[in-house]
Amino acid sequence: MPLLPRRDPDPKLLNSAAQIIQELVGAGTDPRQLLLVGASCRDIIHSTLGFENQLRGTDDWDFGVAVANWSEYDTIVGHFPEAGTNGLRRKIAGYDVDLTPFGALETQGSRVRKHPDQDIDVFGFKDVFARAEQLELVPGIRVRIPWPEGYAALKMRSWIDRSQPARGEYKDAVDIAAAIMWFAESSEVQDWLYQDEEEGLPLLEEADFVPEVAAAKYLSTRIHAHLSEPVAEELLSQWRETSHELLLRNIKRRDLPSWPSSEADQRAMLAALGRGRLG
Repeated sequence: MPLLPRRDPDPKLLNSAAQIIQELVGAGTDPRQLLLVGASCRDIIHSTLGFENQLRGTDDWDFGVAVANWSEYDTIVGHFPEAGTNGLRRKIAGYDVDLTPFGALETQGSRVRKHPDQDIDVFGFKDVFARAEQLELVPGIRVRIPWPEGYAALKMRSWIDRSQPARGEYKDAVDIAAAIMWFAESSEVQDWLYQDEEEGLPLLEEADFVPEVAAAKYLSTRIHAHLSEPVAEELLSQWRETSHELLLRNIKRRDLPSWPSSEADQRAMLAALGRGRLG
């Protein structure tokens, strides 16, 4: 099964992250606890895969922080002033940075709750963190960054959680479409689909020989293999139940020009993410 080819990301994308990391480490944070997530993570992955078009921008930075307890988390964030009202955001190196705790303090259902009115979903973080790559932002200092399939898994769960009527947040839609297109536009994936008679061609046949749909199915198999079995099964089951029509309405082609124009193909690609393992 092919892996997406990688290259060094655009250095400009790393400058802000490097400043943030230097301040966190200077305040005593172990960089091995940090997982880069959010839009900045997406942009870096996008660049490492060779894409040069810019996606929806943001000035916010997001890190997952693996901690054993709330005391450890409070020590880390206590060095920095609050920014905003979500309880997670701090001002670090002049940037708004969300520091989301996960790990041993998670409640049942992969959520963290420090206050009665603060319930944060961190489903999948532990799996993605355990399998993440190492990204050197400052000489000798590395943080973890998800693989493309790990990023896609976190975004799928974000959509499932945040698109509920009580919240009505839909910004994850374009990010999910971008992750699909990382695989759909990969020449390595395309070659494998047509040349591998045991696994690639069956996926292509299953997709009625629409390469983009077959690539989305392949991404789903990568997600299933990337996560622990219970987490993968829960995520994919939830995905099959979510509203793909709502997703489609919130994927704007002006933000992602490579997104197919055929609505039938779009629906098939989103449905394909629920496929799961090969075979």
